[in-house]
Amino acid sequence: MPIQHYEQPKYHRLPLVRALFAANLLFATATLVAWQSALINLLGPLIWAADETLPQERGLAHIFEYPLVVFWAGPAFAMAFGWVLIQGRNYRAAFGVLALPVIVMALIFVMYWTVPGAIQ
Repeated sequence: MPIQHYEQPKYHRLPLVRALFAANLLFATATLVAWQSALINLLGPLIWAADETLPQERGLAHIFEYPLVVFWAGPAFAMAFGWVLIQGRNYRAAFGVLALPVIVMALIFVMYWTVPGAIQ
């Protein structure tokens, strides 16, 4: 067998990991750049998922407080940790770390728009 067979990575779904990295980057960047419209659009599903009332202040200082920090810090930490795992060639763990924020946000929004009585 040629030696290049052994040099290829065992995990061939690296484009999927890169797509998840890009999705997290896009979501975190969009939340930071358009934070007021993100707060308007994302606060309803988050209030429903948390089952409590959340502060709805829209000042720039509130970008580091609870409801909005979830939408940019979670993907940012996932990207940082995923990058470290990619550098260590641990692609399966990177996939899991990068998929977690995407799956959680997708579940919140899908359930918010499909469960009867969720939209008030």
